[in-house]
Amino acid sequence: MALCDEVSELAIENIVFGATTKPPSSTNTLFLGGAGVWGLQIPNRFIKVTAIAIYLEQPAVPSLAVKYRGKSPEQLMDSLDFFMDIVKSEFEKSTVVTALLALDGVEYSERVVESCTAYLNSVGEYGEAEAKALEQLLQVFKDQTFSPGASVVFTHTPNRTLIVSWVF
Repeated sequence: MALCDEVSELAIENIVFGATTKPPSSTNTLFLGGAGVWGLQIPNRFIKVTAIAIYLEQPAVPSLAVKYRGKSPEQLMDSLDFFMDIVKSEFEKSTVVTALLALDGVEYSERVVESCTAYLNSVGEYGEAEAKALEQLLQVFKDQTFSPGASVVFTHTPNRTLIVSWVF
């Protein structure tokens, strides 16, 4: 039995992420690896902004199992190494970001670029190529607005190409 048959859909803030998906830019069916919310902490309040799901290609399981076999879900959720092994891996993955609130594309992309820049600087991997790629990301979003329920799909190919798609 394929792992995809063992995964179920997951609802996050009334957004249902299916057990599998075929990203708009792909011919592969990917399985749901996990989902959660992203938001902003303001004094005494957490504002949920997006629901996010990550889908992985089947080869992710044997690839990650070598290093993480026997770890609990809690250990994996708290592991930056696990997350980065997914990000840097050579299997296809897709991140679906669904707006819970109305989002301006410029503001959204600025937050994404801020986070990426901070991380890349912290691990010493921020250079000219990364700066150029992040500038391109800002340009992709500059004329976009997202109503609640609209999604952005980021598909990461094995050859490290990022494809951005919208589902309104």
